[in-house]
Amino acid sequence: MSDSGRPQVEVILPGGRVIAGEVISRTRGADGWSYDVALSVPAAAVRPLPGQDYSGVPTRTPADGPGTATAWVLQPLRHDRPDQRAVVLHERGCWVAPEDSGLIPAEAKYARVFLREGWAVPCEACHPALPET
Repeated sequence: MSDSGRPQVEVILPGGRVIAGEVISRTRGADGWSYDVALSVPAAAVRPLPGQDYSGVPTRTPADGPGTATAWVLQPLRHDRPDQRAVVLHERGCWVAPEDSGLIPAEAKYARVFLREGWAVPCEACHPALPET
């Protein structure tokens, strides 16, 4: 169960990526179950609709968000070629980063070196933003 008390599920996205979700409700139909699921995705993956009022949406501040020592993680991959690097830099909580122990916490100064030296590429989903030094 999550902090909200809702059961958690894995959601398989097109392309095979898996992200975590929380079950809000489910319906049993003639073809089987369908689920209403709450997902947490970065702002870059969300497009607000014109005319909608978002002022009543609760706003949370994570304890270790951007600007802290562990706001970024490095994801080692199984390949390393000049045209496709072996490490991807994500913001912590990125919806496409795997949720396993293979992620390596990174301070901004180290994450910046990995990008500058070409040892890592920025995630194309969360577009990690590193603070200026």
